[in-house]
Amino acid sequence: MFKGPKVIAIFGTKGGVGKSVIATNLAVSLASQTGKRVALLDLDLRFGGDLAKMLSLSPKKSLAEISAVLSQSNKSKDVSIEDYMVKHPSGVDLLTAILKPRHAPLITPPVMEKIFELLRASYEYIVVDAGKSFTDVLISTFDNANLILLVLTPDTLAVYQTQWNLETIESLHFPLSMVKVILNRFQSKGGVPRKEVEAVMPCGIIASIPSEGKIVGLAINKGIPAVIDSPRSGVSDAVKGLASLLSSEQAEKIFIERQGTARPRVKEKPPEEEQFWEKYGQAEEVIDLTGERQKEKEDEIIILKQKIHERLLDELDLKNWM
Repeated sequence: MFKGPKVIAIFGTKGGVGKSVIATNLAVSLASQTGKRVALLDLDLRFGGDLAKMLSLSPKKSLAEISAVLSQSNKSKDVSIEDYMVKHPSGVDLLTAILKPRHAPLITPPVMEKIFELLRASYEYIVVDAGKSFTDVLISTFDNANLILLVLTPDTLAVYQTQWNLETIESLHFPLSMVKVILNRFQSKGGVPRKEVEAVMPCGIIASIPSEGKIVGLAINKGIPAVIDSPRSGVSDAVKGLASLLSSEQAEKIFIERQGTARPRVKEKPPEEEQFWEKYGQAEEVIDLTGERQKEKEDEIIILKQKIHERLLDELDLKNWM
């Protein structure tokens, strides 16, 4: 059984599944129910800043600034992590990864190791919005996590992607015992029934959150977490129930004692996302339709179009909540 600071990584590769909403509301619920120190870490390096908007906060500092300080010191204890965090009235302290897209390369696995060391020294719960891409930073987060929560919605594509995510996580030598599934919007019309989702998942569903798009949408627009704005809603009840479970005596069997890994660290510049699979021995899975490896990097215009496209998909999914 595990006792001590708990790092909860919330992840999902499909956009619009509600990952950031769940991370924010779970952190607020943990702070409210336990009275303990809770940190909320936004590690979405592509579209950073969403958590701050959901909490109506305006961070002035980020992980990027911490990385610059850490690079000048060999001891993370010389850094006060709280100087870089923004306090929310709920008791949650928010730490944003980046304030500008160009700062993303500053966030590396060695930096993350020191960040988690600092967070564990000051907080009893660390809730991480881990983004939606398999990168070195994500792997470093998983290395330091005690629980991985995969968020999916009851649609065929999300279920398929979650199965793929689980296979990838297992292939990277993370035990499936540290992974649980959150089924979001499980009462959506036309959605895959929970029993069918459970039948194809190799790990358990730890929480089911009902579909209440209007409540969630209004809360996001107000910058107030739903558990505060609509405390008696089904969404709030489900998230608060999850927080109760994760702070109960039973949670000692849910959390896995895992801080760091024996996996070799690379000191050179971190690989680009398209090189990630090769580094971790998964390169044979990354092929194009002709069977040839895709090596040429896309130009900046195409990348920009992809980001805009993903953002539009996220917003369209959010509108489906309404």
